[in-house]
Amino acid sequence: MRGPDQITYTLNTTWSQRHFTLSGTESIHFRNNGGGTLRAVWIRHWPNGWRPVGSSVRSGGCSRPLATLKVTGGGKLGRRSVGCTAYRVDLRHPVKPGARGAVQVAFRVRVPRGDDRFARTGPYSNIGNAIPLLAVHDARGWHLDRYSSTGESFYSLSASWNVTLRVPKGIRAATTGKVVRTRRGALVIQARNARDFALATGPFRVITGRAGPILVRVSAPRSMAIGRVRDALSLAQGALRAYERDYGPYGAPELDVVLGTFAAFGGMEYPQLVLTLPAFGPVRHEIAHQWFYGIVGDDQRHEPWLDESFASWVEHDLSGFPDCPQPPVPTVPGVFLDSTMNVFDRHPQRYGQIVYNGGSCALEVLAHDLGHATFRNMLKTYVADHRAGVTTKADFLAAVTAAAPPGFDVNSWARGVRLRAP
Repeated sequence: MRGPDQITYTLNTTWSQRHFTLSGTESIHFRNNGGGTLRAVWIRHWPNGWRPVGSSVRSGGCSRPLATLKVTGGGKLGRRSVGCTAYRVDLRHPVKPGARGAVQVAFRVRVPRGDDRFARTGPYSNIGNAIPLLAVHDARGWHLDRYSSTGESFYSLSASWNVTLRVPKGIRAATTGKVVRTRRGALVIQARNARDFALATGPFRVITGRAGPILVRVSAPRSMAIGRVRDALSLAQGALRAYERDYGPYGAPELDVVLGTFAAFGGMEYPQLVLTLPAFGPVRHEIAHQWFYGIVGDDQRHEPWLDESFASWVEHDLSGFPDCPQPPVPTVPGVFLDSTMNVFDRHPQRYGQIVYNGGSCALEVLAHDLGHATFRNMLKTYVADHRAGVTTKADFLAAVTAAAPPGFDVNSWARGVRLRAP
């Protein structure tokens, strides 16, 4: 059981281009779907854990915070943890099983200089993992994991979002969700079934197109050649059409694609918004994450392969596979395809090799053995069965077993790709 669930986030926020800060208030409504009375919840607020991609130098923490958070209603601040990225809120009124509760917070986030998913370059800011989120409680307890600059540590449940965002004149915002109206100059944004809310701001050049009913909006620095921006739009439209055909409905009215010139990474996925280089691999990979992370969620700290390996396979299935080694996942003592980010943070040079390249090749072995059409149909069913939920390795192996012909040894495949079968 994962919870609390049936979450609604309501935000009233302001972006300061002068100070590169996002500030505002947030009301979080939730249901206690557990078996006992809920007396406290934890809120994750990631900016204080931030460090540049691939770096061991932290720029936040409690002593040099990039973010502050105050509890303004529904409870009181209990304690801070994990470098001021986790906040316990002791509820004013305990919430019985099946009942609903709410807390209110005020927050302020300062975006640091850099070239990252949470950073700014010149007048352009990527504001990812900056909004306070309810932590997840499951069989492991409350998830209070530390930040990872090697990959991701993020784990949250799908929710509804109602966001009011004020931006200065001349600044455009790409966001999760859809702008449904403006009110006194502010953008009113709604999103459904989104496990996070991200945005990017700046004096972007913006072009749009459609992939069926889906509006695709591409935002790019004005210094980027318009031909590259148009090519990225075409790539995004093609990827959306292909992925909807193969893996089922995207399920949202819009997709925002924010282009950058990232040096340390190719891109980053958020619900209904991606940050990406203007190149076919990153564009297709990050959009693939809308299905594997966005629609079908996972615990990115403890099972990173469940979204990165899958997004890599989906990308390569559309673009063409590189030569896969044999065996597909290299043998590294103590490191497996399904290792956690605790392991990969200690072996960052192995993360891309094993989880991205090795994982996509491991899935390609399975697709070859089952037949590619059977494998795609299996993934389409897997997405439908777990839409807006969270999956585990056991869920995927069960889906493979259900789709495989009699006598197919799923555990043998798993062992052969250094996936520890349950």
